[in-house]
Amino acid sequence: MKTNLSFYSRLLVLFVTTLILTTCGSSREILSSLTDSKASVDGQIDEWENNLVYLEDSKCTIGFQNDDNYLYLCLLTADKADIMKIFTLGVTVWFEPENGKILGLRYPHRSDPSEMMMLRGSANANAPSEFKEEDISKMEQSLMANQPELSIINEDEFPLYAYPINDKYGFQVCLGSSMERLVYELRIPLRNNQLSPVKLESLPGEKLEVKFETGDFNRPSMGQGMRPGGMGPGSGGMPPSSGGRSGGGMGSIRPGSPGGENFSKKFEIEFDVLLSMPKSN
Repeated sequence: MKTNLSFYSRLLVLFVTTLILTTCGSSREILSSLTDSKASVDGQIDEWENNLVYLEDSKCTIGFQNDDNYLYLCLLTADKADIMKIFTLGVTVWFEPENGKILGLRYPHRSDPSEMMMLRGSANANAPSEFKEEDISKMEQSLMANQPELSIINEDEFPLYAYPINDKYGFQVCLGSSMERLVYELRIPLRNNQLSPVKLESLPGEKLEVKFETGDFNRPSMGQGMRPGGMGPGSGGMPPSSGGRSGGGMGSIRPGSPGGENFSKKFEIEFDVLLSMPKSN
């Protein structure tokens, strides 16, 4: 009986979340599901079963989970243009707590589009419809090998810290692939976390705004061609600005490249996320 109740409770949460997302238009609200054990940030979606919602207008699937110490995010997309934007324009995920400062996490950083196209292979470089899972896998593995650090920035896009992408107690990010979709998985330490020196000023039971966006296609990047001097855990310098509120030049990629005109429009999606309260012992 307990198992059945748990099953139906999860179905109810999924139904309510889907209803909210489909009736609020651009102002989306989503309930973060409670996880009672530390999720693995490994680019796999096994732990996200029944906690993901498909957004037809954005052509992506997204989900949030949290415990007392961490917020987890998982985004999946099979859209070829959006995948290339993420790999080449970079991504910034913005977090705005109810009573705290805005924090941005930047990963991946902007990369050379010609290198990504070479990884796809010359046979399908100009055919987005032939974008296969092995292409995604090659690109995400190469990107994580060449970009082993994520950047933490403030609301003015000033770089504050650099962390390894698999920091043991703090921020983690991982890219993966599943059924020809790109998987973007993220972990953010919350205020209750006593082991991470930098954290998001949010607690379970509170609401926060989350915005996921790639860099811009045309706007010049802050610090383009130089290495901002971020200080703190990790390395002192950071890769050039890649996403968020400042974009950058795209080198050899043009609006007519794979993805067509859709490539010139950055990918962005925004939510109000309600963090679940852990069960009392």
